[in-house]
Amino acid sequence: MAAKEFGMIQFGLTTFRFIQKEKTYSHATFCFYILGRTGEIYVYDNSSLRFLANNGFDFAKLYKEGLQYMTVKEENEKRSELRSQSLDPPIPSPVKIAEESAKKFLTETEEKMIDFMADETRDVLVIPGSTLTGFFRKILYNNIASKYQNILIRNVTTEGERNVEIRKFETQQNRRNFLQKEREKLLNDQVGFTHVVRKIIESGKALVGHNLVLDLLHLINKTVHPLPEHLENFKTLVKTNIPTVYDTKLIAKDPPFCVDIPFTALGSLYKDLREKYEPPTFAPEEGYASHSGEEEGKAHNAGYDAFMTGVCFVTMVKKLDGINWASKSVVKSKHLALYANR
Repeated sequence: MAAKEFGMIQFGLTTFRFIQKEKTYSHATFCFYILGRTGEIYVYDNSSLRFLANNGFDFAKLYKEGLQYMTVKEENEKRSELRSQSLDPPIPSPVKIAEESAKKFLTETEEKMIDFMADETRDVLVIPGSTLTGFFRKILYNNIASKYQNILIRNVTTEGERNVEIRKFETQQNRRNFLQKEREKLLNDQVGFTHVVRKIIESGKALVGHNLVLDLLHLINKTVHPLPEHLENFKTLVKTNIPTVYDTKLIAKDPPFCVDIPFTALGSLYKDLREKYEPPTFAPEEGYASHSGEEEGKAHNAGYDAFMTGVCFVTMVKKLDGINWASKSVVKSKHLALYANR
């Protein structure tokens, strides 16, 4: 139930690439702030929010820049729905006007439209929302729109004010093309973080997490497909979309790690693995931001947690592979067969 009722507000992703010639792992880290669907209501635990605030979580960035998401299933359905919708709006019928103020508004607007349509340097006319009553907006959408074929009248929000934009086009096809692009842009904004998840799925790469069952439930439910009722169906759903999943906490509970490392919480595991074993060399991917082993106090930032998880995974598999570790990427290690999709 937690994955269905609780929100997901941050997602960390670190990609690792083995450079065999240099025996180095390059990496790039991404931290996504996620706000969710518009109008969606989720539960957030007060103690968890306080914990995040105490650890430097940027709530202002979440609410200003947080990404939306939808499931891949919903995205496919919405794209199909858009393809079937007409881009030609119905022809409006003019409304009757009796009040003098409304007549004056219509006359003044018609004069503006004559100048606007004749001006080849302008494509857009904006009517400030502060000057518009509800009935004045209706006059624009009915009386003005009925006079011109190749225009588009729509509400636009600029600096918090809901204005009306009138946009002109040379042909109706140009208007259709504009509307198509606007619809696609709106849908892409709504898809948001799911674009990232789609890329992860399409890559076919192994996904590594630490104690990741709940994370995986959140990810699948919110961005891939609603959670099925039965466990076996969930396993099939995961394997269909992410061929291989590894959990560093499970690897850490087996020898030789369980002998040398008593605690498997991510921060403790990361610290002990780096002190008690010999991690390979890690270097940020050129042109990308990431983290380093010398950083302190960044735990509980999803991007840094993803980086620590990757370092733990690579270091443990290097230990399991012994002297042959540098002959291939760790994901090709025969020692991982025991941990795949557990």
